[in-house]
Parts: sequence; C-alpha cells; structure tokens
Amino acid sequence: MKYLIYLFIGTLVWGGCYSFRGISIPPTAETYYVDLFGVEATAAPANMGQDFTRELTDKIRNESRLRFSEIEPDIKFSGSISKFEVTAINPEPNARVGSNRLTIDIRVSYVERQNEDNDWQQTFSYFVDFPSDRNLLDLQAQLIQEAYTQITEDIFNKAFTDW
Repeated sequence: MKYLIYLFIGTLVWGGCYSFRGISIPPTAETYYVDLFGVEATAAPANMGQDFTRELTDKIRNESRLRFSEIEPDIKFSGSISKFEVTAINPEPNARVGSNRLTIDIRVSYVERQNEDNDWQQTFSYFVDFPSDRNLLDLQAQLIQEAYTQITEDIFNKAFTDW
C-alpha cells in the first residue's frame, strides 16, 4: 500500500512536465510567444509569415499546457520563411516537364529564457510535387497548408519531444 501511495504522488509530480503524448516541457516554463515570422523568400506570398506565425501559435496553444504571453515569455519562437521555390522535376520525352516541386524552408530560433543551454536554431523544410499541367496559383493554398501542418509538427517535436 505504501508503494502505491508513492507511485501516485510521483505520478502527480511528474504529470506537470510529461504527458502520455511524449511532450516534455520544462516544469518551470509556463508561457510562450511566437514572434512574427518574416518573409525572406522573394517568391513567397506576402502574408505567409503572418499565416505561419498564427499556425505555430495555435499548434502550441492547442497541444501544450503553455499559455501565450507577449511579456517575458519563458519560451520564445522566432524566424523567417527563407525559401519558397518551384522547380521542374521528372523530365519527360520531348523536353517536357512531368512534375513541379514546391519547396518551403522555414528558419526557426527557439529560446528558453531560464535555460540558454536548450536554445537552438534550425531550418525546417517541406516539399510537395504537383503535376506540371496544374497552375501553382490554383493549388497554392492547399500546398502551403500541407507544409504548415508538417513543419509546425516538426517544430513542436523538436521543441517539446527532443527528437
């Protein structure tokens, strides 16, 4: 019985810094902030930084215990859209292009106010291929949303699951 009590207390204590999803947030961290991401890629849509900032903010708000705060946040994310590029791939006979590839790179800085040893910078990349007979503008919103979904997941995992 004594061991069950210790197990129960231990579970309550560790519950604040670990969840069954595998999230590991420093126990002293309570707040986060996502700075407006800049757009360095010349071909990127003008609102891409603003949209990505909102996506990352929502991801952290919905999947962690952290509260959003602009004032002295415990964890801060910042960065920029560094690449938005369409390239031709899969050449076909008669010098035709079979597919195009949209590549999006997002450079991210993670700062932990209470432990600078955990700070990092990394570029996260995502690409998707689409048929060359399709106009990028017709597919752009869907392809960018796919990229946001994957990249925000990768950033979240890097920050909070230590992969």
